[in-house]
Amino acid sequence: MYGGIDYGVKNNKPGVQTFNPLPGTLTEAEKISDMFSKNLPATAIQVKTGLTATENSIKAFSGNSPAVIHLATHGFYMPSGNDDGERAGDPLLRCGLVFAGANSNNTVNENEGLLTGYEIAQLDLRSV
Repeated sequence: MYGGIDYGVKNNKPGVQTFNPLPGTLTEAEKISDMFSKNLPATAIQVKTGLTATENSIKAFSGNSPAVIHLATHGFYMPSGNDDGERAGDPLLRCGLVFAGANSNNTVNENEGLLTGYEIAQLDLRSV
């Protein structure tokens, strides 16, 4: 269960997309977790909030995913532009989900808080 994610301090650079906190998502994740705990007591429930709701924590599920992953977060899509480089040709590199610290990172790297559609497609989540 993911909610109440800390996206970090907003970046004021022109043209840089930033993400506001999503009201109610912490409560949402906690209530769903409680519901699972009451109805399926033998099921291990993980709740990731704040800075623990990282891109890497989702990637860690690859090959060993739980039966349910609930994500209360932002999604994003970047239209193709002239300066997109490798992203221009692949829409999976221009869309995805937002995790902890996404506002704080100025560079696009493997673990910047933005989990692209391409990265999601590479994960083995067949147990979900």
